[in-house]
Amino acid sequence: MHEPRVHTDADGTVHMQRVHMFGAIGSHSTDTVAGTWDADANEARLPTPMTETQARGAYAWMAPNAVQDGDVRKTDLRFLHHIVNGDGLPGDASLTACSNAIGILNGGRGGTTIPAADRQGVYDHLARHLRDGGREPPPLTR
Repeated sequence: MHEPRVHTDADGTVHMQRVHMFGAIGSHSTDTVAGTWDADANEARLPTPMTETQARGAYAWMAPNAVQDGDVRKTDLRFLHHIVNGDGLPGDASLTACSNAIGILNGGRGGTTIPAADRQGVYDHLARHLRDGGREPPPLTR
């Protein structure tokens, strides 16, 4: 979703910029990997800011208006669940990260601060990865 943003310089020049609106990032199928998950290590391999493509390939939620001039800050993203390689590129989805994230959506670890309207979309994204990995996701309870 895009929303135009207009601003005027001091000299009267008018500029229009398309600002991307988000919430839950649409689900996609990828290869998956089971085993331990180190969120801190994977997040550290992502640049900051990162491209919108990197953000959409690694996370399940992006704050509204997070994309500015094609870049996204890590603070505007939630639910990292893809393995990130040494070049900062997202790859396989971690089944452990997806399961953990659904637990957080359901109130675990204090729950989440994302808008309630975005929870189903985030769940659908994470659940698809679990199904891709041959696992049945737990239900969304909140």
